[in-house]
Amino acid sequence: AAIIAIMLPILSQIYWFIKVWSISGHFFNGYSVFVFAYIIAITIGSFGFIMSTYIAEKTDNINEPS
Repeated sequence: AAIIAIMLPILSQIYWFIKVWSISGHFFNGYSVFVFAYIIAITIGSFGFIMSTYIAEKTDNINEPS
């Protein structure tokens, strides 16, 4: 199980999220709050990267002569 968790980290996070939820009986426990914060941080970072790439490409096209 450890080898599979290393090879597929997203699936292992989902597994442990469900496992901790079923053991604790609470949906909002410390681990689930951490996972939600991690998902939000990844989403914001991805959006920022996409927007910065888009803006950089758009400004490069403005500076090129037609």
